[in-house]
Amino acid sequence: MIKKYFILFLGFSNLIFSQQLTLDKKKLLILPQDKNDEISYQITRIFSGQASKLKRFEVIDRNNLSKILEEQALGATGIINDEDIIEIGNIAGAEEGILINVLAFGQKGVKPKDEKLEDKKDREKVRDSGVVAVIAQHIIKAAIENNSDKKEELYPNNIHTTLRVQYDILNLKNGQTIDSYTSYASHVGGNLAYSLSKALAIISKDTQFKLRSFYSLTSEVLEVNGNNLTMLLGSDIGVKKGSVFMIQTPEEIKEIRDRTIMIPAKNIGYARVEKVSVDANTSKIIRKWNKIEPGMIALENSGNTYVGSFGFGFSENSPEVLLNFKISSNPFGKFDPKISFQGGSLKTRFTSLSEEITYESTSFFGLGVHLDYNLLNIPIGTISSGLALPFYLTSTRDDEDNLVNSLLTGLLIETQFSFMINPKFDIVLNFSLPITEFKNSNWTYNKTDDSTDDSTDDSTDDSTDDLTELDAVWLNQYAPESIFEDAQISLGLRFFIFSSNNNQ
Repeated sequence: MIKKYFILFLGFSNLIFSQQLTLDKKKLLILPQDKNDEISYQITRIFSGQASKLKRFEVIDRNNLSKILEEQALGATGIINDEDIIEIGNIAGAEEGILINVLAFGQKGVKPKDEKLEDKKDREKVRDSGVVAVIAQHIIKAAIENNSDKKEELYPNNIHTTLRVQYDILNLKNGQTIDSYTSYASHVGGNLAYSLSKALAIISKDTQFKLRSFYSLTSEVLEVNGNNLTMLLGSDIGVKKGSVFMIQTPEEIKEIRDRTIMIPAKNIGYARVEKVSVDANTSKIIRKWNKIEPGMIALENSGNTYVGSFGFGFSENSPEVLLNFKISSNPFGKFDPKISFQGGSLKTRFTSLSEEITYESTSFFGLGVHLDYNLLNIPIGTISSGLALPFYLTSTRDDEDNLVNSLLTGLLIETQFSFMINPKFDIVLNFSLPITEFKNSNWTYNKTDDSTDDSTDDSTDDSTDDLTELDAVWLNQYAPESIFEDAQISLGLRFFIFSSNNNQ
């Protein structure tokens, strides 16, 4: 018995995790490379605010940082160099920092497409835009004070703002750069402050995503109860409802031919956070292809999850052929709105003036809006049902051989079954049934009118091509009717892309 337990202990001792659990907040120092540059300093404020919101960082207080810079006479010229960075890190007690450098910033008026916006309205918009707008106003005020003799802007209420910022992630022990990335923002419209506030809002949103990937969380599975998990980490370190974690097996150490080798960890599933307490969370397994057990590591998926599906169906009735590509917006929630791009072939009824009826196949393409409810969402598949509103553009020829188009729309009820075949793909079976009559809008076509200005000679002809929408011409028959009245069964594949900046 003792020998048995000893062998079991050795087996567990050969399973290790290279990832360190996220038990503490990361102490982070955020610096503007040029502390005398107003926009660099204000972007540092935005960056610090976003880092604080995530709760996984202990951000060095800006006021203390300013005091450190002044007392130590660091960066006296305004530019912070490598030696300054190392010394600041030692004083602040941080091992890593982010140096912010504004590579490009410009604002200029451009000719507006519509009427000019009133400056008063812009100021009201700025006031309603929150903290980022206040920062923008500070930057503009400083710029005006530094450029009092600047020429008057030609288009002061339609400003194009461009902003490109580089973020260098630094090791504060040796001053070396660990990683680097840039953010770019552009906005056209409004006065100087309003346009800048919009560009800064883009930078702010991108900043939060970059910070999340810079320090992604590593949790541990504490308990498994069916398809539900209890995992370490909670709201005190920034775990939120809806966060997705990737579950991994331990790395394994083996002795082979007098050599010690490490077998990499394997991904075995994904879990989505449902409830969060201060220091733990309960999650639901959304996909798995191996057994998940307590003690396994869960890595935060800091990127986005993309889910799409291809489907193909055909029938002797109408629609004869249906191709679709769907994109899900909330595949693991209860409500899953989707949009789809569709095409195929329909039967179209042609009725002559003498009431003689013929049918022809006509092509169509368009898009659909789907409001689906996930009735069952388990690791090996889903069952969902909902309503779909498609908009199909159909085409045929009128009696004068013009290529004419009509918009066909109606309401469908859909049910979808998906079954996992591997970690990234599901087989999808989709049933759809019209619940309202599909009707065509007026058949129309576009005609190009070529007009020439006769007041100029041949060398300076100014020609314009105007498109005019005209009704289809039906001389020998009534307007055709596209038919969409039968149930449709389609088969396809659903694919998952769990994008992440984790180095796994």
